[in-house]
Amino acid sequence: MENLDMEKIEKKVEIKIKEDILKTLGTGEKINTDLFNISEKAYRYHVNKWDNKIINSFDKTSINNIKVNIHIEHSENYKR
Repeated sequence: MENLDMEKIEKKVEIKIKEDILKTLGTGEKINTDLFNISEKAYRYHVNKWDNKIINSFDKTSINNIKVNIHIEHSENYKR
């Protein structure tokens, strides 16, 4: 709608998704729930590296960097 090129659209979507992930983690932290089921995966597939204390201490601040890469393969022009 703003006549943005594909690269700018991809960047905007990447930023929005990253914000949504961090917001969801914050919400899960407030209600004391693992909304993304991160702890279950860590325990199930890396049982020797993770113990219950470390898994239960996971929160939003535990994530140093979230990298989101969006690539739009096709675009279509449309009329309004």
